[in-house]
Amino acid sequence: MKSDSNKAINRVTKKLLKPMGFIRLNDRYWAHDGGWWLARLNFDPSGWSKGSYGDVGLQCFLTGTQGWIYNGVTSPRLWVDLDGNEDNFEAQFEEMVQSLLPIALDLVNNIHTPADFVNQLRAQNKMKIPDFCSAMLLGLAGDEQAAQAMFNEVIAHPCEYDYQRADGLGARVAMDLLSRRDAFYDFADYVVLRTRAINHLPDLGPNSPPFPWR
Repeated sequence: MKSDSNKAINRVTKKLLKPMGFIRLNDRYWAHDGGWWLARLNFDPSGWSKGSYGDVGLQCFLTGTQGWIYNGVTSPRLWVDLDGNEDNFEAQFEEMVQSLLPIALDLVNNIHTPADFVNQLRAQNKMKIPDFCSAMLLGLAGDEQAAQAMFNEVIAHPCEYDYQRADGLGARVAMDLLSRRDAFYDFADYVVLRTRAINHLPDLGPNSPPFPWR
């Protein structure tokens, strides 16, 4: 029955999301690719029951790291059960996707710049914990003072894991470049393109529009 539910999920997501410009990242992730960020719809399985979760999130590529990690979640996490619900699962899953799609499209239509992304994170109280990506966003949004303060917090944070050490090194480089805007923009371009590459996203190509900080 699990394979049947996967087929139903694939049918519905392909029917509803592909015509709206969303691309399939894997069996359960669909996204609108904004170049330097994603609006992502996730349809995760459960470890305790058959069925599918569904939610909408934001991911920014100013990280330099691998993985599909949310910067912010902009919808409640919904659930459609499969157990004992086989006959209704596909219709109920389609209803869930239809309820999440407007939320994702609202992000697509309203996030154009790093400042827009920062506003989304602030609305979710996601800017309180210092991290390299948020500091980069602040710098690109023009708030150099806030960016510098957050870079300093990232540098001062104890480094237990490799990604924390990488963030600290990246923050030192970014701090040095922050007042030299063209160099800072070049660094941001590098981080985005590096993140896209290690996550195996399509090449943007030479004819793609410049990033909005340009």
